[in-house]
Amino acid sequence: EQEDISGEILQVNEEVRGLVPPARCRMDPLFTLAEKSLEAAKALKQLRAVVRSRGNAATASATAGGGFADPGSTRRFDLTAKLIARTSKALEDRLLNSFSTIYAEGGSYDFSENPRP
Repeated sequence: EQEDISGEILQVNEEVRGLVPPARCRMDPLFTLAEKSLEAAKALKQLRAVVRSRGNAATASATAGGGFADPGSTRRFDLTAKLIARTSKALEDRLLNSFSTIYAEGGSYDFSENPRP
């Protein structure tokens, strides 16, 4: 919603890829710090599940004549769902690039919660 109000689009790809200095990032460090990638992926998975369940609930609710009490809620939810999708795509790209780089160098990728230095 802040993007819509300010007219300034959040640079999701750039922030997630580390191209924006941490002090200038507007996103949560969970999504911008490479060392938090696996934790961020888990959080985004849960957020996508909420978006999907809301879609299923909205369909059922519309059939039953219900819905959000506040008309702005649907719009805010949709804006948030789009940000979640953009962030998920950027994080997936970062993880794939990291994996490809490490694999190409002959290394092995550490999928544990606390990767070794």
